[in-house]
Amino acid sequence: MKKLISAALIGFFAAGTVAMAETDDQVLLSLGSAKASSALSIDISSTGQTSAFSFVVPLPAGVKADTSACLSKLPKDFKGGCKFVDGEIRVIAFSEKLGALPAGVNQVGIVRLSGLKDASGLKAYQVELSNNQGQAISSKSMTVQ
Repeated sequence: MKKLISAALIGFFAAGTVAMAETDDQVLLSLGSAKASSALSIDISSTGQTSAFSFVVPLPAGVKADTSACLSKLPKDFKGGCKFVDGEIRVIAFSEKLGALPAGVNQVGIVRLSGLKDASGLKAYQVELSNNQGQAISSKSMTVQ
């Protein structure tokens, strides 16, 4: 009986670990295409703690980025900036009221890319997601293509 209970507990905790890994706070990048350009969708997966985030997405040589809608889906109390500089998309945003993104996947915005031929190496770097105390809670990112 003890072995059965032990096995059940191990299975329960292992399943919890897998579920937590899938719901960690992280930057999610996904690429879609439209006529002559590609749309890079930026989302944040949050456990309900993310109050600020920043990251950089280096682009291959020759690729241009339109960042005008990069932060267009953020909640109203979030402010930030998104620029295409020196071949990189640089993103930073924070809650002015120390609020947090709701738990789940939150849309941040879209960056239009032109001239992208191969997206296989597209990834966010220098990722930092912080809580409302300014403490880093994650540095994870995932690219979905």
